[in-house]
Amino acid sequence: LCDAALYVIQRVRRDIPFEIDTVDISAAENERWHALYRDHIPVVHLNGTEIFRHRVDERTLRCLLTGG
Repeated sequence: LCDAALYVIQRVRRDIPFEIDTVDISAAENERWHALYRDHIPVVHLNGTEIFRHRVDERTLRCLLTGG
């Protein structure tokens, strides 16, 4: 699911440039994220707000990024 979500995000980034940070929740320094999301990956946040869990909807992502 993470690869599928990233694929959609990268496709949208070709048309609407934005920065992306990925977090490996299994890494020791990301224990907080692991506790929050271990059974619910991937999770996508936009400006600190969760916008997707498990799957990324391309149309919705485009609307959120463009305000449309």
